[in-house]
Amino acid sequence: MCDNINLSVNCFESRNNTIIESLLEVDDVSFKKLSKNSYSWVPGRADRAHGGFVKIISEDSNDTYFKAFILPRTTKLSFQRENIVDKASNNEFSVMGNADTLNITIENKEVTYKLCPEKIMEPANEVPDYDVQLSEDKPLENTVGSLAPVPVPVPVPLPETETTSEPLSVPNSNSIEESSEPTPAEIPPSTNEGPICRRST
Repeated sequence: MCDNINLSVNCFESRNNTIIESLLEVDDVSFKKLSKNSYSWVPGRADRAHGGFVKIISEDSNDTYFKAFILPRTTKLSFQRENIVDKASNNEFSVMGNADTLNITIENKEVTYKLCPEKIMEPANEVPDYDVQLSEDKPLENTVGSLAPVPVPVPVPLPETETTSEPLSVPNSNSIEESSEPTPAEIPPSTNEGPICRRST
């Protein structure tokens, strides 16, 4: 038990596998360390999170489901105060936004701040994160094995006629059309991120 608390940290709490796996490196190595009885540290994905404490909350025939407390990597934004008004709020704290303004209520006062977009440092050519959401019914890693088998042609017996003297040709393998089943999508390369894969138990 913790009788002397020396550190309190604000974390992002999630029970959504897609969000958890997009922020944390839940790969095969870290997955083997997870359990239902205790939380285990999982490293974060580069530029997204420092890491998080994860445990398994449920399992079924389709997937394993997580709960996580994540320490995300955050970016500071700059604001300019525009207005302060009295507002009865029982000293409750709340944050609301509208367009490019932020309204913070604290100590029975509402303070309005305006975002300073010119202070935001952004790269010139920004690209989206390459996360691939796999469908549950057709996982990417199993798609190749799920392709329907191609039927093998068999020789057709030559009918006995007086006018035909050449054997009947059999189509070779190059003339057989591939299955119409979809092929797995290619995951765009990334130096900082690995693929997000669901696991079945």
